Amino acid sequence: FRTESSLFNEIEVVILDPVNRSELERQLKTRISSDYLLNEGQVVTSVALGRKGNWLDPDYQDQGEGGMFLYRYGLTDETTLEAGYLLDDTSVTTTGVVSSLGNNFVGALRTANRNDALATQLELDGFGKNWRMSTYVRQEEANFYEGRDEKNTIANGYYYYTPDPSVRLELLGRYQDSGNQISYIKPGIFYSPTTNLSIGTRPDADGDYRTELFYRPYQDTRFRLTHKSEEQTARFEWNASDNVNGYMSGRMYKDTIDNRTYENTII
Repeated sequence: FRTESSLFNEIEVVILDPVNRSELERQLKTRISSDYLLNEGQVVTSVALGRKGNWLDPDYQDQGEGGMFLYRYGLTDETTLEAGYLLDDTSVTTTGVVSSLGNNFVGALRTANRNDALATQLELDGFGKNWRMSTYVRQEEANFYEGRDEKNTIANGYYYYTPDPSVRLELLGRYQDSGNQISYIKPGIFYSPTTNLSIGTRPDADGDYRTELFYRPYQDTRFRLTHKSEEQTARFEWNASDNVNGYMSGRMYKDTIDNRTYENTII
C-alpha cells in the first residue's frame, strides 16, 4: 500500500510464490525515526567515496569527487547522536539527535550547514495499537541552496486511525511558504473490505483530492480507476503467463493551451 498524498508512504513488500502467485510473506518497509535509535554504547559509521557521473557512458566526463561520512553513537538506549559530512561541489556538515519520548513517540532534531547557511528539521513519529502519526518541520535560511535568497519553511503532517482492519481514517496537512505556496489540513479515508478490493480518497501534494478504486478479480487480473478534479484514468492489467503481460489504459483530462481550454481522451 502506498499513500497517494505524495507526502508519506506506507511501504509494504509482498513476496509471492513464483509458480502459483500465492502470498508467502509481507514485510513493512516504512522508514520511521525509531529506525535510527541505537543501543547504549553502540557505534555505527558509514563512509562512501567515489566520482560523480556514469563511468560506463562512452562520453563520460569527469565531474569531480563525491562522498559522505556519517557517525552515529548510542548515548543511551533512548538517545542517539549523529554527525555527518557530505562531499560535493558544495560541502555539507550535519548534526542530529534522535530520542525516544515515552512509549509511543520518537523525536529527531537535525541541522545542516551549507553555503554558511543553516537548515533545521524537527521530526516527530508516534505509534499506537491502531494509530500512527508522522510529522516534520524544516526551515532553511536564505542561500542554503543557490538561487534561494529567502528563508524557506516546509511542514508536513500525517495521522491515521484504524477503527477496523478494513478502514483507515486519515488526516493530512502541508505548509510551504515559498514558491508554490501551500497550506492545508484535510481528511482522507481508505477502505479495503477484502484483499482484492480497495477504495481510497485523500489529498495529494497540492491539496487536490484524488480518489482511487482498485479491484483484482483474479490473481493475474487487475483494474485501477483514478479520479481527480480535471483528470480521470483507467487501467487494466493481465498477466497471461510468467513471460507475457498485457495492459490497456485510458485517460481523460483538461488542459489549457494559449488561454484555451481543451478536453482530451487518450486510450
